[in-house]
Amino acid sequence: MIAPTWNEFSLMDLFLDAPSLQDCDVLLDQQKISYLYRYAGTEIVNSRNRMAKPDFTGLRFDEVQYQYDFPDIHAAMDQVASTCTPFHMIREFDARDARGTQERLILPLIQSQGVIDKLVVSRARLENLPKHSLEVGK
Repeated sequence: MIAPTWNEFSLMDLFLDAPSLQDCDVLLDQQKISYLYRYAGTEIVNSRNRMAKPDFTGLRFDEVQYQYDFPDIHAAMDQVASTCTPFHMIREFDARDARGTQERLILPLIQSQGVIDKLVVSRARLENLPKHSLEVGK
């Protein structure tokens, strides 16, 4: 699959979806894929408000404190970065203050030479149940 380049993509065209988007550079460090977050939407940052650093813009993937188990999401990002093919997933999450179901769409962006450059990730919480409402008797 041929992916669009960063120049062909505009976050401004997606301004209604921007709060639930994140953008990261794909870095190749000695044949290992790594990611540097360039943008985290306000909805994502607000959902991390109990974290020491809710906005992870400017951090590498391994520097971010995540709210829940992340290996399958990391594996999906690696797959997209390796194949330049979009990836869609629906999974359960169990964060510090909520749990439920979320959907992610991971899209590759390439450099003009056809090499992976960035990932744009859309995250939506389809079911977001506050943990305090899940306690017995509440």
